[in-house]
Amino acid sequence: MHNQSVPDRPSGYRSGPRQSRRPVAFAPVAILLCGILWTMGAAGQAASGTRPEFASLKARIVQDDRRRPDLSIQLAQQALAQASATTEDRIWLRSRLIRDLIRMRRTDEALGQARAGYAEARDAEQQRHFEVLAWDALCDAQRNEEVVKRYRDLAAQLRLPAGNTRNGAASMDVANGWRLAGTAMMRLGQLPESIHLLTQALRVFDALPDAVYESSQTLTAMALVDAKSGNPEQALRTVQRAIDLSVAADERSSLSSYQLRKAYLLSLLGRTDEQEQALLTARTLAQQELMSFNVGVAATNLADVALQKKDYRAALAYTDEAIPMVEQSGDKESLWVAWINKGTALNRLGRPGGIDWIRKALAAFAAAPGMDSNVAETQGYLAEELAFNHDYQGAYEAAMRFERLTDGVRKAADQKRIAEANAAYEADRRQRQIEGLEEEQRQQRRFRWMLALAAAAGLTAAVIAAVSRYHVKRAYGAVRSLGAHNEKSLEEERKRVARELHDEMGQQLAALRMELSVAQHSSAHADPAARETALSALTSRVDALVASMRSVVGQLRPPAMDGGLEIALAWLASELERQAQVQCDVHVDEELRRLPADAATLVFRIAQECLSNVRRHAAARRVHLELVMHDGQCEMSVEDDGSGFDVTAMRSGYGILGMEERARMLVGTLVVDSAPGHATTVTLRFPMPAPAG
Repeated sequence: MHNQSVPDRPSGYRSGPRQSRRPVAFAPVAILLCGILWTMGAAGQAASGTRPEFASLKARIVQDDRRRPDLSIQLAQQALAQASATTEDRIWLRSRLIRDLIRMRRTDEALGQARAGYAEARDAEQQRHFEVLAWDALCDAQRNEEVVKRYRDLAAQLRLPAGNTRNGAASMDVANGWRLAGTAMMRLGQLPESIHLLTQALRVFDALPDAVYESSQTLTAMALVDAKSGNPEQALRTVQRAIDLSVAADERSSLSSYQLRKAYLLSLLGRTDEQEQALLTARTLAQQELMSFNVGVAATNLADVALQKKDYRAALAYTDEAIPMVEQSGDKESLWVAWINKGTALNRLGRPGGIDWIRKALAAFAAAPGMDSNVAETQGYLAEELAFNHDYQGAYEAAMRFERLTDGVRKAADQKRIAEANAAYEADRRQRQIEGLEEEQRQQRRFRWMLALAAAAGLTAAVIAAVSRYHVKRAYGAVRSLGAHNEKSLEEERKRVARELHDEMGQQLAALRMELSVAQHSSAHADPAARETALSALTSRVDALVASMRSVVGQLRPPAMDGGLEIALAWLASELERQAQVQCDVHVDEELRRLPADAATLVFRIAQECLSNVRRHAAARRVHLELVMHDGQCEMSVEDDGSGFDVTAMRSGYGILGMEERARMLVGTLVVDSAPGHATTVTLRFPMPAPAG
């Protein structure tokens, strides 16, 4: 409130007793009215003078944001310092400022601005907006556990405005929350829940105008999920879609980052020339965007490509360019990789100090927690370079250390995965044995009861018992056939996984690659060109086998159930969309999201079989999967709009028989409703299981 200037002693003022109360009572009222009118007039003049100026400032910030985020940051900071900015203007300015600070990797400043915005927020929606912006900064700083924790605390609120199409800002905040949480989960290996959240976010962004940046960010995160799932080709198509979308909309603020991810995926596929071109493009774009960290990352990877092509001078030049930029960013792992590249380039050029740079990187990795695989890999590089220098004794010792380290890393990972697979297999086998015994006891009791009826009722009851025995035998035969089929399938899968792990052991392949490199420098009698060509081809083949092995070890047991039944069903739906381009909607009632583990596994397997049948046979375009409470019972329905089938003709197959058996294990029923040329609905009903324990 402004204090207006009023004379302390107006003209004609005199001391002494007041003669009349009326003039004195009127004076404050008049002064107050004048003050109010003056304030309103001044405010109107200020608003009319500053709004056009502020609109121009916003336009300039948007323009600089595309090419010069450093200038955009300065303009936003200056505008926030002005007292004339409205609340809406301050929200817009601070949001832009946080985004640009994140792009420039100034994480602490971005978090400080997010806290300031949260403190200034006038309602829960504005608070949520700045909370999500804080997640963005944390995600960029790789503080993924913190992002996931904060998401889980706010998850219920993020669901509320999901159907609010009238409020684009609220929908954008919700979708951004899903995107950032999904990205953090992807980095932590929580792939089913990650792809579920990212798919939800992309649907919202696709329906919103001016969400190109958010859509592209979501697509690149989904590409990394595909890559981690062992599908780099699909990942490459997804990240190219993000690049095309950004270029078409002239949204170039993160193009260098997308090109870096494209280069990474091309490296997984062994397409070195295309990888180099993507890195050169990323480097140029990062220079235009003034993003020094991305310039450093691109230069580091260009050095690696140059080393593969044996262009050691180019590798050294790229490394010298990268080291100061990466060092300034604080990314220690990238810096240590640059040291290895520099040491290798120096060593291959015959210059001193190369081995020292590699040993320096090795010591740095060894001192950092959780870097065992990096230590092993760096030890392998050291062995190669010592062999190149004809220090075969040192190369042999380094190779032995490399083999021991690699063996330790491999054993720790493989033992964990195999133990999990064996535990799941044994638990499933024991469960089936118990269920088989219980079923046999039920059938024996039923048969004894029917014999008693036959003795009491004579021939009629005896006939009934004989017919019942016939049906019991048929049921036993079906159960035995299903059990044998399941046991055979499990054993075949175990054999397949064991065979692939045995044939493609990562430690042996990595050791073979190191030995080939040693042979490359020690076989002086061979023709150089032929030797280089043959060994390069073998090395590329080994690299490809290592990549395939990494995808195999993740197939022992789908991790979808780890996030709960709702996440598992959403993962099945997203896999159906990805593999068959069939849209699948999932709805799970709140009270059914955390069924007991045994019941949840059975429900998941029935849904998995249903969606597998849709993918293979239905020719459907849309599926609706629902798990709800209905009339006091749990009910799951899977409905597709496909071609249908004759239910009676399918009774001999194991698919429906297996689903019916699992339904009986839930003390429930399974009904399949379909006909040729009509939609198919599979309905599972079962009572709410008692809590475990």
